[in-house]
Amino acid sequence: MNKSKLQVAKKKLKSFKPRCACWRWCPGKLAGCGPTPTKAAGVAVSIRASLDQAGLNEVSASQDRDNGVVTLSGPRGQKMEN
Repeated sequence: MNKSKLQVAKKKLKSFKPRCACWRWCPGKLAGCGPTPTKAAGVAVSIRASLDQAGLNEVSASQDRDNGVVTLSGPRGQKMEN
């Protein structure tokens, strides 16, 4: 590019003004400023029913819906020897 074309291109870039408001909205979305994340589905009740049906009454199920984690706890059986 010769010097005059470069100067014209620079002037066009300096005078560019977006015609919509989306340029203000997009950076916020890219930065994670969107709606709050949804919680995981409640599955503790159905897991409890399945455990009861299988006869595992001593096993408990707890759920952290914010992190999407289900924890099973209960007594362990005897360790078998080889």
